[in-house]
Amino acid sequence: MPTMDGLTMFQKIRSRSAPPEPAAAPQPPQPQPPVRPRPATQVIRAGKLVLDMGEHAAYVTGHRLDLPFVEFKLLAQLAAHQGVPQSMGRLLMAGWGTGDVPGGRDMVKSAVYRLRSRLSQADLNTTYIRTLRGVGYVMPVQPRYLYRD
Repeated sequence: MPTMDGLTMFQKIRSRSAPPEPAAAPQPPQPQPPVRPRPATQVIRAGKLVLDMGEHAAYVTGHRLDLPFVEFKLLAQLAAHQGVPQSMGRLLMAGWGTGDVPGGRDMVKSAVYRLRSRLSQADLNTTYIRTLRGVGYVMPVQPRYLYRD
C-alpha cells in the first residue's frame, strides 16, 4: 500500500537502513603473464607409428587413432623402449600407475588385445606388439611387416 509520498513502507525502511553504495572506481587492467612458448613435444616413431606425447595422440600412416588413455600409455611405454621386453608389472605401472592391482595381468592382456586390434585396423600388414611368453610384451625395433598375396 503506497503512502502519501508514493513509496511503500518497505521501500522507506529499505532506503533508511541501507546506505548508498559508492560507485566502484575502475580497476586498471592487470598485466598478463608473458606467454611462454610451448615446449617441443616428444615424438616417438616406430615404423609407420608416430606418437605425439604432448598431445597424447597416436598416428599410423598419417591417420589419427582414437586411443583411450590407458592404451595410449601402454603403447607409449612399448614404443619408448623398443626392443626391450616389458614385464606385466612395468606395463601396469605405465598404464594404471601401480604394479599391485588385483587381476592386473588380465587387465594388461585385455588392453594389449584391444590395442593390437586398433593398430591392425589402421595398418593390416604390420605387427607392432609381440608377446614374449612368461615375460610380457615387446615392440620390435623394426616393426615386422607382413605381406599378403
